Amino acid sequence: MGINLSRTAVASEEPAPGTSSTDTVDSTSTPQEQTSEQPTETQSEARSSSCPIDLSTKKSPELESITETAASTISMAISKDSPFGFNSLGGSSFADLAKNTDGFAFGNQDSSFSWANAGAMVFGAAVNSAPKKGGDDQGSDEEEAPNNEDIHFEPIVSLPEVETKSGEEDEEILFKERAKLFRWDRDLGQWKERGIGDLKILFHPTKHFYRILMRREQVFRVCANHIISEAMELKPMNVAANALLWTATDYSDGDGAVEQLAAKFKTPELAESFKKTFCECQKRLVLSEDSSISPQMSRVQAHSRDTNPQVFLQVSAAGETLGTVTIELFSQVVPKTAENFRVLCTGEKGFGLRDSVFHRVIPDFMCQGGDITNSDGTGGKSIYGSKFEDENFSIRHTGPGILSMANRGRDTNNSQFFITLKKAEHLDYKHVAFGWVRDGMSVVQQMGKLGTKGGTPTKKLVITDCGQL
Repeated sequence: MGINLSRTAVASEEPAPGTSSTDTVDSTSTPQEQTSEQPTETQSEARSSSCPIDLSTKKSPELESITETAASTISMAISKDSPFGFNSLGGSSFADLAKNTDGFAFGNQDSSFSWANAGAMVFGAAVNSAPKKGGDDQGSDEEEAPNNEDIHFEPIVSLPEVETKSGEEDEEILFKERAKLFRWDRDLGQWKERGIGDLKILFHPTKHFYRILMRREQVFRVCANHIISEAMELKPMNVAANALLWTATDYSDGDGAVEQLAAKFKTPELAESFKKTFCECQKRLVLSEDSSISPQMSRVQAHSRDTNPQVFLQVSAAGETLGTVTIELFSQVVPKTAENFRVLCTGEKGFGLRDSVFHRVIPDFMCQGGDITNSDGTGGKSIYGSKFEDENFSIRHTGPGILSMANRGRDTNNSQFFITLKKAEHLDYKHVAFGWVRDGMSVVQQMGKLGTKGGTPTKKLVITDCGQL
């Protein structure tokens, strides 16, 4: 290997006139052959030195010698007294070099050498290097990154909020259960799946019509949208007890098309519940002109009982009385939650809702109050302690006037509550609904008009009086 290195060194420079490349390797240089830049002492030290050859990139006077000096130095390095530990050139390797040589073979060990950031954490806080000093850093492209954990980024293009509507905002939910919908394909002569999602029966209290609506899960694409008419006939399927079929003019794709549809529920009980609600809607359509027929009941009203406790809240806005709200508590469904609110209204535990405020009111959403400790939504306490668990989610937020518990997460109920101004399906299975407004919904609507998008009411809304009827 030493010969190959010397030949490479010689090949990089042209030999002196009158001499051959072989003569350059075998002969030694004279003082006359040295350049003015290379001292004679350097060449003598290269012949007699027992130090290993320095092949590193570190610049030194020895590396700046002429070709003859480099060839002579390498020839001496491969002699008998070679510090590499082998005399013959045949079969030499770096493994032999490492085995027979102690210490550093290609340089001198620096006692002050250390690896940068040795022992630093790989996954943790960033290593803070010392800032560079000196005038040489002015032209450097590298800049020290600021150590600021509160860096805030703003989008280049601001996106304004866009209010979107589904068309269901003013409708009440009479039925809502998960089902699989099928459509009869006349061309293929077979049932084809149309989607899986929540099948709803909706009622519009102003226009007084009923319709069936279903959206696919996740994508929310409409796969069923038609009005319930008197002529529609709901039939059970022969192949399954939990499936029903009917024919209607469907508007899922925009234009009306006569479609034969079938809905398959998880259990026969759910299918029977859908059929019962469907038939009640048809019955009310037939008797809508009869004054003796009772008004359409919302889904939450089905939980109403004569034995349920009723409470009242008298509300004022900036000292002006708005009216009284009468609420029925569903004690047969959520007894613990209903009892908590009843006692807070009566104040029999020494504390309650009297003189508390509605601190958060959002139009077309809800009115929230009940923070009897801080009056800003951060406090509250129940008759069971600072908080109590969720009982169940049997009652859904299907329309306006539903009384439900406010919370900070699962099982964190206290004295805070809210009354819905519209249906709020996204709150189902998150908040425990436990009552509904039997009378005084107009007062709740007035409160909603005093709300803001941020939630802070434009006037102070206070519960001046409350109790049990």
